[in-house]
Amino acid sequence: AGDRTGAGGEGGGPTTTTADDVLPPALPVALPLRCSRSLRPPHLCAAFSIENFLAEADCRRLVDAAAASNGGFRYVTEAVHTDPDGGTHSVRIQNPNPHKLSVFEHGTTVRRLWDELEARVVNGPRMRDFVDRAGCGPPLGLNPRLRVLRYDARDDDRFEPHFDATTAVGPDRVSLLTVLVYLNDGGGVDFEGGETMFLDSVSPDASEAVRIVPSAGKAVIFEHNLFHSSAPLDWGTKYVMRTDVLFSKNAKDASIFATDTEDEEQQVRSISGLCTELKLSQDDREVLDALGMHEISIDSFLSPGITALKMMLRDFMSSDTINRVIGEAVRRAKENS
Repeated sequence: AGDRTGAGGEGGGPTTTTADDVLPPALPVALPLRCSRSLRPPHLCAAFSIENFLAEADCRRLVDAAAASNGGFRYVTEAVHTDPDGGTHSVRIQNPNPHKLSVFEHGTTVRRLWDELEARVVNGPRMRDFVDRAGCGPPLGLNPRLRVLRYDARDDDRFEPHFDATTAVGPDRVSLLTVLVYLNDGGGVDFEGGETMFLDSVSPDASEAVRIVPSAGKAVIFEHNLFHSSAPLDWGTKYVMRTDVLFSKNAKDASIFATDTEDEEQQVRSISGLCTELKLSQDDREVLDALGMHEISIDSFLSPGITALKMMLRDFMSSDTINRVIGEAVRRAKENS
């Protein structure tokens, strides 16, 4: 067989597989019972892994590219918000994520990674099932931005339990699936610890988590609505690439992707309406929007459970604000029950 596909061919993109190569299959990930934000049964959720998705040499090239771009790896303490008129301003993150990040674009790599995902996942039954369930348009490609995360044990870097946020890319594309590619080896080779953990969103006990041990070149693809984290490192440095699968936003997706409520009653029952009545600051509303919570119903907001909600929000909002929002949401949910 020829060389395994990776990200290190001409121009920094993946090398080319030969016709004789057997593509590693996409295998389903066994999930905890209540891992889904909407408490969907695990067998109906999209989560799968692919061994040997990238060659080890290609993983090293991605780490080198990340280190050389835009000042290399750094803690992110501010986010850039785009206003409706196209203007931008920086928003200070109250409790920055405790890990280092490098963000860069490389069109050749993104296109070729997408070609590989198409061959293994996109054209298969799991993706069709996900599209049918989500009611979205077809998958169109990857987020043009590649994010490489670096975790150092000596700095106590980590990623707390969370749901990934949906991101709009242009007027007609939205992210719904996360793609992780491990760029070095865990399990005591390059680092110890650092497993990706899928957790029960209602009772997130790490001892009950489903753990995926990183190995260089392994990919994990899963829907944004799954509760997960990165286990602490015992020693060493972990590198992982993160990107997203983008889907079409078409007319039939209005109930999922709309940013405007359709009538006054819906506004009152949504988190955006609650924010208006509580007079939350614009920064707090932008945090909820980034987490995909601003325009959802109160019932959907509360579905992960109060403990999980507090864990999700504590890095971005004050305890007082979190308690006000959750408390008022619980009160209204009881009124409507």
